[in-house]
Amino acid sequence: MNSKTTPINIEFKGVLDGDGHTIKHLNLIGSGAVFTGVFALVYGTVKDIVFDNIKVNSENTYVGVVAGSATNATIQVTVKNSQVTSTAGIVGGIVGNLHGTKVENCKVLNTIISGDTRVGGLSGTGTGSNGSIIKDNYIQDVTITGSSP
Repeated sequence: MNSKTTPINIEFKGVLDGDGHTIKHLNLIGSGAVFTGVFALVYGTVKDIVFDNIKVNSENTYVGVVAGSATNATIQVTVKNSQVTSTAGIVGGIVGNLHGTKVENCKVLNTIISGDTRVGGLSGTGTGSNGSIIKDNYIQDVTITGSSP
């Protein structure tokens, strides 16, 4: 599928257990909102899902495959063969910004991540002393670039 898809511009609250299923071939174009990803914001649990061949292209501030931002959430996913790009901001392979969130047992594989100042394989940034936990994750064959020093 090569068509452009508008991201689900919602706050996700609850539990999304993918039971090992794969979401693939999405082309998400974000404009006009602060957060871009499959979900704008996550306040719950997203686990056991593979995101394969997802392209996220945005002018927005917080950008990631799963969500632009996650607060008090738990993320346990795989992102592979994907591309995440923002001309404006904070970009992560999984989530743009973390706040009190646990990112655990995640994989980012064969993915290109590019943004402005804060760019990372899992997350672009965490805000303040937010108590986020990042552990037991795996990144392989990932290209990360930032355009500003």
